[in-house]
Amino acid sequence: MSRTKQVSPPKLSRRQSLQLGTVAAAASLLTTKVAIKPVEAKDPPPGPYTTPFVVPLPVYQTKQTVSALTPPVEQAGSGECGRVSHQRWSEFQPQKFYTLNVRETMHSFHPELPTQTVCGFEGLLPGPTFVERYGVPIIVRIQIDLPANTVGFGSPEITTHLHNLHAAPVNTSEGGTQND
Repeated sequence: MSRTKQVSPPKLSRRQSLQLGTVAAAASLLTTKVAIKPVEAKDPPPGPYTTPFVVPLPVYQTKQTVSALTPPVEQAGSGECGRVSHQRWSEFQPQKFYTLNVRETMHSFHPELPTQTVCGFEGLLPGPTFVERYGVPIIVRIQIDLPANTVGFGSPEITTHLHNLHAAPVNTSEGGTQND
């Protein structure tokens, strides 16, 4: 006759028991097919209705050059963002200069909507158009004249959208914008 040895369950400390329970709970959550979904609006409210095509598309005049920049382009101007020296300066001396001020202005996107505060270039939205020729180096000094404590929807920032501008790589140029 064989003798059967009775096996007793392993003795777990309170800490080991809590750890094992936590691991089991986490495993069951990971294997479940019910995922926690982010909250989303099933039926977002419609935006305000506006009558289409009652305002002509604004087409602004071409931005005009200035004779020189003060302080000179070799130095950062007051309110200008910090930057490194202009790259390849000796190869591409600027032939034209522009200034562009960013400031708050009141704007109506449609006559049936209220006027609101926006950040615009030269107080325009959209901003002015620069028309230049290939091979003509230019400098545009952008002066930020936004109030320090702007409140309202969004953040008081601007992005310069450059269509077909050939600029230095983003990490070495002054703007940090993307080229199209």
